[in-house]
Amino acid sequence: MPRWGGFALHELQQNYPKLFNPTTRTAFSVLETGAVQLLICNLQGQEVRTRVFGQMNSGRHTVNWDGSDNAGNIMPRGVHLYKLHVHGFEETREMTLMKQTAVQTAFHTFKGRSGFLTALLCFAVSIH
Repeated sequence: MPRWGGFALHELQQNYPKLFNPTTRTAFSVLETGAVQLLICNLQGQEVRTRVFGQMNSGRHTVNWDGSDNAGNIMPRGVHLYKLHVHGFEETREMTLMKQTAVQTAFHTFKGRSGFLTALLCFAVSIH
């Protein structure tokens, strides 16, 4: 956790991998227990996915993102922003979603309905 004048600060680390397909991991640190928000936004700053919203203990935390929005739709490839809000502190970083494969698209399309096996079957039939 970075320090300034002996005091620990909140911190949002660069996601890993920065160029990702289909998932990435973000780490952040909070100084004290309290309300935390970690949002994924488009380049216009509009929220597309909430990753964290609520009370969190102080310390280091990690969160994964699968490239989908709040409705489960796959986000377009390109640069996306992620923002950490905690106790009046805000930090924003960029990450890049690479093109997803047809299998990943099928998985996201069907994951809430019939499962991955059905999605894979539909994909296999569509390319046959």
